Amino acid sequence: MSTSFGIAGSTQDSAVRKAKQLGVSRAYGDYHDLIADPDIDVVHNTTPNYLHFPVTMAALQAGKHVISDKPLAMTAEEGRKLRDAALEAKVAHVVTFNYRGNPLVQQARCMVAKGELGELRFVHGVYLQDWMTDPHVYSWRSDPLKGGTSSALGDIGSHWCDLVEHVSGATIEAVIADLSTTIPVRYTTGVSADAFSTDNSMKDNPVRVDGEDLASVLCVLRMALRALCRSARRCQATRTTCRGLWCGHVSEVETGAAERAVDRLP
Repeated sequence: MSTSFGIAGSTQDSAVRKAKQLGVSRAYGDYHDLIADPDIDVVHNTTPNYLHFPVTMAALQAGKHVISDKPLAMTAEEGRKLRDAALEAKVAHVVTFNYRGNPLVQQARCMVAKGELGELRFVHGVYLQDWMTDPHVYSWRSDPLKGGTSSALGDIGSHWCDLVEHVSGATIEAVIADLSTTIPVRYTTGVSADAFSTDNSMKDNPVRVDGEDLASVLCVLRMALRALCRSARRCQATRTTCRGLWCGHVSEVETGAAERAVDRLP
């Protein structure tokens, strides 16, 4: 039995280039063409957040299994529609909380399940990124119409919340959160402010940012467990921060951010 792989892009040319780069035999200039291919059984939806619902819904209605990056949808109502479509088509519809597969996470899960850590009462951790520290860095993830209304929490803090449930075996029942936007205006010039000598040139393309770049969340889980999570898109690590992470908090740090943080340490 042969296995077929394909990749869809925003244009046929971009799809062909990426297919050649990845060694994939089939390229589609539109995701509808990929979904219509009878040799494709499973669709991995890696589009920006605002496209998750239409792409996934089209695939489910075509009887394809779907693996989707999170979030599954932009609203709870869209999520319910996807659930109903998957149940009606009798296909799998799953989300890629990929950090579950990390060996350290699996080890922690086993230790908790075996009772080696005793009774869990409180879990603390962070998910820190530094790639948006510069106000001149802008991404579709900062646009609530494309990335969703929640940024630091919805996009990266959700991974941490998932790991708490996965490792502890308890489910989150209630939350209280403090969300803040520390850089409310960003600039789409794409060049650091240090390269300019006047204020006017720095303000050519100001964009208002509504989504949070710093989130602190207190979670109440079953079995009387409490958890505190901090997630941020603009955090420059210090020695104390890194030491805390290395000591074994249930934490996630972007690989590149961690490497750069270590390089900056005295």
